Amino acid sequence: MKLSRMMRYVLYENQKNETLLSKEVKFIEDYIELMKMRMTEKVKLTIEIENPKEDLVIAPMLLLPFLENCFKHGVSSQKESEIKIKLEVMGDTVFFETRNHIFPVNADSPEAHENGIGLTNTQRRLSLIYPEKHRLKFGKDEAKQEYWVNLTINLA
Repeated sequence: MKLSRMMRYVLYENQKNETLLSKEVKFIEDYIELMKMRMTEKVKLTIEIENPKEDLVIAPMLLLPFLENCFKHGVSSQKESEIKIKLEVMGDTVFFETRNHIFPVNADSPEAHENGIGLTNTQRRLSLIYPEKHRLKFGKDEAKQEYWVNLTINLA
């Protein structure tokens, strides 16, 4: 049922310029549940997702690329790993944060030859949809072997 709900969201909500934040949050929760099915006990998942008290409007599928990157790059089948996902709503402002371990990419793997465009496209979407109303910061903490993303969007 969750997968069916996710597919409907992708097919119908993604055709619109905006959706309710509550629908976006439900999609995120369903996506995380789907990814949990693939994970082993070596992955520690910390999730703090606040359901919005008011139904704000947000561009659909805006947060998904950050989640996809967490589960694509932050999970190892052999080593312990941790993914942290946090979404908080204060008034008209959404705070979204992800953190995940960084694992070296095997030079022979398909991922080593990919030039991901998800982050670039998301930055472009944020600039077009929320000019002067968002702040996106991301980077690597080499000491912790961690990649992090902090996104703040004013939806007013």
